Amino acid sequence: MDRPRLRPYLAPRPGDESHIKCKRVREIRALRRFVLDLEQRVAAHHGRRSLLPWVEVATALAAAVADQRNETIALRQQLRANDRICKALAAWVDSRQLHTPPCAFAESWRDATLFAGDESARRIGCQWIMHQVYASTAREMHRFAFPNAYTSAVEIDVVVTPSYVLEIHGMTQLMLPYSLEEVSHGFWLADKTFVQVDHGVDTHFEALATTPDLAYAQEDMGPADQTIVDRTLYGRFYEDDKVVIVMRSVLHDAAFPVTDDAWTVDTRQWVVAERVNAHWTRLRTYYRLLHPCTRVGFVPIQTFAQCVKVHSTSDDDAARQLQDKFKRQQRDQRRRFEAHLHHVLARRRASRTS
Repeated sequence: MDRPRLRPYLAPRPGDESHIKCKRVREIRALRRFVLDLEQRVAAHHGRRSLLPWVEVATALAAAVADQRNETIALRQQLRANDRICKALAAWVDSRQLHTPPCAFAESWRDATLFAGDESARRIGCQWIMHQVYASTAREMHRFAFPNAYTSAVEIDVVVTPSYVLEIHGMTQLMLPYSLEEVSHGFWLADKTFVQVDHGVDTHFEALATTPDLAYAQEDMGPADQTIVDRTLYGRFYEDDKVVIVMRSVLHDAAFPVTDDAWTVDTRQWVVAERVNAHWTRLRTYYRLLHPCTRVGFVPIQTFAQCVKVHSTSDDDAARQLQDKFKRQQRDQRRRFEAHLHHVLARRRASRTS
């Protein structure tokens, strides 16, 4: 029996799909070829890069620079306007700070009074008054704009109220080439001895024998025909890189009553010694002196003027002359105190190194 002859196998030509009998398979292959062709065309188009003309580039840059310049000019104008507004507001605030009515809550302790009693009771009263003054340090130091730079400054303002009552406000700033510890002890000593050195007035300190940071001084000053009684508390408080020294007049002391004709002056002072570095200290001071008063109230301004050798013809004339006099007097006094402080600091350093 003869076997049937096999036909030889012939491979299909590329792209020849005549051997594929299924129509769907042929369509899928055709779509794949179409997708491949599209991908090749997209790749060819993306490969081409067209550069912008230099004229268009220069024009765009010029427009951007002009926009930035206009924005800069507008910002500078706004900055100058804001600066003028800030200066005007600062001047307005400074001009009104000394004329604002006292806050009833903040000033409820304004008449410092000490009661008679044993040493322990009086010491507690002194400590309470000093802590009240110390608690108001930040608020009081903002009455003047201290310079931010490490420079010295002095500013004096004498205010006359509508009822002809004088208020003297002073600000000083000193840069001292001493450590914070030296300035703290030196100022404490200089402030308590300045009246004796400057006016030759003997000062009596009441023993408050528990702390070196509390002192009570009693002085009688004024011309021969008028006694001015000054009883002053001193307190010292320590903070981080800072020492605060406060001073406050005691107007009413039951243990040492004043006579009916004696004058008293309400004086308050805040001193902040701040460490700059190991060898320099910045010393800021704000103090306030009020019009002399007696038990019945403030001394008439013309009587006060006559006491300090100012001859006036009216209350307005007395107020004007006293303003000029005390501005000069306080500036001179601040210079003398600065010299006294430097002398005390130098003497203390010399005694420690010898």
